[in-house]
Formats: sequence, structure tokens, C-alpha cells
Amino acid sequence: MTINTILAFAMPFVTFQACSDDETFGDDPIDWSDSTTFIDSQDDAAFLTYYNPAIGRCGDPMPFYDAKAGDFKVLYLQEYDNNGPCYHPFWGVSTKDCANYESLGEVLPTGSSVAEADAALGTGCCYYNDKDGKYYIYYTGHTSKEVVLRAVSDDFKTWKKDNTWVLDGSKLGFSATDFRDPQIFVGDDGRYKMVIASKLRFVEFTSDDMLNWELTGDFPMIWDRMCECPDIFKMGNYWYLVYSEAYRTSWSRKVKYMMSDTYEGLKACFNVPGANWP
Repeated sequence: MTINTILAFAMPFVTFQACSDDETFGDDPIDWSDSTTFIDSQDDAAFLTYYNPAIGRCGDPMPFYDAKAGDFKVLYLQEYDNNGPCYHPFWGVSTKDCANYESLGEVLPTGSSVAEADAALGTGCCYYNDKDGKYYIYYTGHTSKEVVLRAVSDDFKTWKKDNTWVLDGSKLGFSATDFRDPQIFVGDDGRYKMVIASKLRFVEFTSDDMLNWELTGDFPMIWDRMCECPDIFKMGNYWYLVYSEAYRTSWSRKVKYMMSDTYEGLKACFNVPGANWP
């Protein structure tokens, strides 16, 4: 989704664990026939399964599991009825059961001037690096061009923007206006991967420390469509790429996914002359 497209959203979260014949949630057996009301939210704001901020709206949810804190964190772009020249700061919520939410308020502010690279913020991701004990937010800085920026925190409460670092796709031969939505994961080789959506391409960077990134390739999007918000992960024996089509026709604005038994095979799903999904 572009940062100008803000949608009200429900927050579905799924944790993946080994299943048995007598699945339980806590001390109680899971009744799948009544799963929509199995967890009864009791929070004061009555968010229930659907989170909405007290003021404004939220878009482009960016969830991750915080292993250090033992909860889910969900960052999102905060939208107001009348955004100023600098807009879409990152706000956030935390939850332990995906039914009761605690607002974290503003997590990452925008820049203070339209002359700054992060005058408006766009989608990104948060990742906890257990090697150095720090949290990282990689995010889109949106002005007349788009770049990828980062912020660092020791406790997820106080964030420091790393103003010495910027990833400018236009200097690497990619689009200046479409270079956004960084997503980080660990590849089969044990190294950090960052995939960024650019014009008709997904761009791949690799790092050993989550600080220094090397351009290691790119792979095409499907046909003539701009695909956004890539989310890549391995579940079981398969790699998955979930993405949003952003081509300006109503029929193609859908969230889709590709799957393959290898990460390299996943990237090849988009190969010319056509998509090769299973």
C-alpha cells in the first residue's frame, strides 16, 4: 500500500506451534467451532479483536513478535483528519493474547521539516537483534523521492534515528520515487536479508550484523504491476512471499502470495515469461 492509502484494519495474529490431538489454550481446550468468541476481550477501550486508535486512524500494520518482552508489537502509520506537511508517524500497540491491546502512543516521529528525508514515514519493519541486544526499525522516508532509513533502541521505548545512514535506491540504479517497504528476515544461509519494493523489482540486500548492508541482487515483479509491502518468511518446509498489488486498476488491488520450497525458488516465481507459482 502506498503511504497515502490508509485503511481501517483488523489485527489478525497467528502463532505457529506444534499441534496435538488435545490442543489447549492455557488450561482450557480449544473449541474451534466457537473460535471467534473464544477470547473475550475485557480491555477498557473495548477494542475486542479490532484495534482503532482513540484519535485518527491506523494503516499499514507492521507486526512482529518481541522475544525479549514476550509479547507482540504492532507498529502502524498514524493518520489524522488533517495531516500537516510532515505526516504518518509510527504509533504502536502491544498485546500478549491478540485480543487485548495496550497503546504505546507515538513510537517514531516524523521529521520536523519537509526538507528532511523522513518528512513523511512509510511502511517498514521492526526487528530485535539478539546478537547486540538492540531493536531496529527500518522504514521508508517519503518526500519527492523515497529512501530507506533506520532507528535504533535498547528498550523499544527510546529511539534514536541513525542520521548517518541512508539507503538511496536511485544511487544504485533503482527508482527514486518507488523505493520502499523494507522487510527483514534470516535466510537459509543464516544471514540477514532485507527486501525492498522498487519499481517493477524487489531489491535484495544482505548483512551479517544488521548494520552494514550489501546489495546482493533483485528479482522481478509480476507483469507490469507495482507490488508493495513484501513479507517473506519460512514456515514448515516452504518459503512464502506475501505482497500487495498496487497497479491502478481495481481488479488487481489484492493481497497475494507465492510459495516455494527454497528461497531462491521463491524469487524465481516471478520469472519471465510468466509467474511460476505452485
